[in-house]
Amino acid sequence: MSTPKDPPLPQAIDRYEIRRLIGRGGMGEAFLAYDPLCQRQVAIKRIRQDLLSHPQIRARFLGEAHITCKLSHPSIIPIYTLHQSQEAIFYTMPFIEGETLKQTVKKAVLNAKKGASLESGPYSVQALMRIFLAICQASAYAHAQQIIHRDLKLENVIVGKYGEVFVLDWGLAQAWNQSEAETPEIKIHSPKYTTRIGKIVGTATYMAPERATGAKASPTTEVYALGVILYQLLTLKAPFPKQSLE
Repeated sequence: MSTPKDPPLPQAIDRYEIRRLIGRGGMGEAFLAYDPLCQRQVAIKRIRQDLLSHPQIRARFLGEAHITCKLSHPSIIPIYTLHQSQEAIFYTMPFIEGETLKQTVKKAVLNAKKGASLESGPYSVQALMRIFLAICQASAYAHAQQIIHRDLKLENVIVGKYGEVFVLDWGLAQAWNQSEAETPEIKIHSPKYTTRIGKIVGTATYMAPERATGAKASPTTEVYALGVILYQLLTLKAPFPKQSLE
């Protein structure tokens, strides 16, 4: 059986010259690009072209952009520009060289297996706690703005090449006083990706028990997710390895 091929890389998106693909997921794709007007590298995130006409995906993508535009914190990547047309919906932001916190933890596990000390170096408890405090500070700031992320996890944190820490992917975020009427589940299939919109949003490993049974997301359920992240950074393993809500 032949493996489905990714769509060809665009040469340009609007004025931005595309350099390479950063990543592609169920709803969106991200590129490293060059902005000739500002003469700098940027990251571009846009809706996958095959899903551009899907109204709920457009609404969720724009919701992520609008919420991120409202947040200004050293550990939240700012949005430079937001572009919306019939042909494309995308936003630009700084390009951060680094790795996800999940990748950092994997390296810490390998480091520990080699018998390396956890008292010094980039994978020491002190270094990992510095990252954790930055996540907590970004969350506290968002909560002060009445915003909850709703999907805090290792994969949604990036550690920059120079020690910067950023909380990413605000696509599920919402104001905590907003009515949480989850949208009906929609399954979107393509040759390589499947995604679901609706039902209880979030990731099972990081989901508070009351959230998994249908309770509304809140700052308290977000503190639970932070607790799971703390557990992972201190023990280098997840508290509950199974991925199902049950």
